[in-house]
Amino acid sequence: MMNGNTATLRRLPTLSRIAGLVALVVICLAGAPASPADAQTMGEITDADREAIAELLESRARSTLQRDLQTFMSTVDPTSKSFAARQRELFDGASLVPFESYTLEAVWDRYGDMRRPSDADRYQDADNISIPVVEERYRIQSQDESDVVEELFLTFVKRDGRWLVAADDDLNDLGFLSARHVWDYGPVQLENHGRFTTLTPTCCPGVPARLLDVAEAGYERASRFWSGARPKRVLVMVPADGVQLKRILQATFDIDDFVAFALSFVDPTNGFSYSGPRIIFGPGAFGGDSSGRILNIMAHELLHVMTRPASSVFVPIFLEEGFADYTGHDADPGALGHLRSVVASGEFDGEFPEDYEFTTGDSLDIYTSYQEGHSAVRYFVEQWGLANFNRFYLDLGGRRIEPGVTRYHVDAAMQDTVGVGFDAFERGWASSINS
Repeated sequence: MMNGNTATLRRLPTLSRIAGLVALVVICLAGAPASPADAQTMGEITDADREAIAELLESRARSTLQRDLQTFMSTVDPTSKSFAARQRELFDGASLVPFESYTLEAVWDRYGDMRRPSDADRYQDADNISIPVVEERYRIQSQDESDVVEELFLTFVKRDGRWLVAADDDLNDLGFLSARHVWDYGPVQLENHGRFTTLTPTCCPGVPARLLDVAEAGYERASRFWSGARPKRVLVMVPADGVQLKRILQATFDIDDFVAFALSFVDPTNGFSYSGPRIIFGPGAFGGDSSGRILNIMAHELLHVMTRPASSVFVPIFLEEGFADYTGHDADPGALGHLRSVVASGEFDGEFPEDYEFTTGDSLDIYTSYQEGHSAVRYFVEQWGLANFNRFYLDLGGRRIEPGVTRYHVDAAMQDTVGVGFDAFERGWASSINS
């Protein structure tokens, strides 16, 4: 079980990550638009240039939908050979995805033009360069109820009066990573099974039949614990290997300790609403697993998927993962055996785990944090009932962008729901564990 953890990730636009002031400072120092002197050296980006880039992006999006390889590749800078090869792989994969819609738009006023003198040096033979953020929006047929919104950081180069795409990773050193999808790495296959669609590389074994057999049961289990809205369909993906998985997730932590991830996306133009529920399994997640364990994992991830539209940055991870783990194990108290051993060893500190403790430390440390989160949710439900926990979660998740730190909002939501604050909740839980 040490590698049995799962996680939920929220894919937010870069400037919207609530890393807050630190992220803003990094961007201002390292990723700001070029100074007037630099811009003059690289060439002014005119309204006509922006219109030409918009037309280029429209052509790329249209050729993606129409599966027109020649037009798609005509938008790629032929001198960027490795990038052109990756773009061909991307097209081969994307051409097998049944997109209902697909658009690309440069959003100039979100971060500005992020080109730097070093980028100009990289493309000295180009007449001009530009690196705005490009918003990618798509829906997969019979799958997505709203647009999935992701960010691409494309480098546009101007050659002989024509704009082309030369790269999508020139800003990686600043932490601005272009979105990656399973289909970016080559041909994929999709299969429908009840409420679920699976998307896997054609090069590798697909999703085991037993997973699809228990997925519906996992959906029903999660539905018993969550009273809010539920998605009609869920996309399940399995990348070819761990390298692809980590890049798709844009994970900055060791993913080897996790078997599955719930991934959601934020639409910044629609009140920071979540869209595109995805569950991503690690390539080796199913080896030797029993159907019972797969059911637990599916119910855990589906609880994340169901609660995501009702969540916010003020819901701490111990509640997110605790609720999912409590649900995944169907409220079975026998699932907390590891925590009981921690208490017996005298290593229990009586405090709810911090967010970072769910992704840092060794496998045992991370697993302990999951057990403590599970136990905290169990204590809440035993004291005040599952219906009140749902009410509390909805109250807390409804606090989207407001003054105050997470602890303040958890305290306020608990007071509103059950008349008890954060400190009393933590003390009561710790006392119940130690008794």
